[in-house]
Amino acid sequence: MWAPADWKGHVLPGTIFILWGLHWLQGSLRLYFSQNPEKYRSLACYGLPGSPPWPLEGCLHGQAGVFKMALAFLGGWMELTFMKRDGFTRLICKPGTPREGFINGGTVHNWQHFVSYVGFFVSGAVDIINYFLPGLSLPEDVEKVFLGLAFFNEAMLMFLHEKKTPLDRLMHQTLAYAMFGTALPIWAEVVWPQSFLATMCRVGGALGQGVIFWVIAQTIKMDDVYIVEWDQTNGQDQVLSSYAAVIFVQCFVGLQCLFTLTVALFSCRFKQDLA
Repeated sequence: MWAPADWKGHVLPGTIFILWGLHWLQGSLRLYFSQNPEKYRSLACYGLPGSPPWPLEGCLHGQAGVFKMALAFLGGWMELTFMKRDGFTRLICKPGTPREGFINGGTVHNWQHFVSYVGFFVSGAVDIINYFLPGLSLPEDVEKVFLGLAFFNEAMLMFLHEKKTPLDRLMHQTLAYAMFGTALPIWAEVVWPQSFLATMCRVGGALGQGVIFWVIAQTIKMDDVYIVEWDQTNGQDQVLSSYAAVIFVQCFVGLQCLFTLTVALFSCRFKQDLA
């Protein structure tokens, strides 16, 4: 069963963020190199060649409000419905239990995860309003503002999430930094929409989140069997967090290489077309 505390629960969002980041990467590079770079202006969403920008990206948990809202609702519903064997995850303890009427400490983390989906749901609603009701004349780039808020919301939750061991703290904090590193460039694009570097930072933040989720998936309980190298039974083993930091940095270096190669390939391709 899907759960954010198991292998599948980390691979799923990691895959989504990687696909989303790669989609942003190809869309922004096509936009930048297909015209005079001085005329570049970032977009909230991108499409593939020959397709409009909103339907495809919506399928990747992106900018199309309908798809984004549906996926956010689905993720939140799964978080509250399938995390506990007895069904819906209750925030308040049931009557007749020792903590009747108090907040359930065993499920509050699930509700924290659930709230992270709400920001994307709201962002999707703004996309819908702005796309289908242009007569309302919402402020320019309002979609980016709320998209940034969605990432900022999950970053704050991840940063304030309870951490018990050094490895747990490293994972949550690294994820929070990557999420902040996605939200801030999005807001920078609102102020400087002509900044291609801000767009690349947005892409890097999304890809970074995806990679971190995948790394975390390899360090946690999988199929009720702990991977020996990552067993945290002693709780305060600093070696695990130190080694995990090395892996994170290696992944970030790999992302830098991917960026360099991709930019070079797109540059060569569009120079040939212009020639």
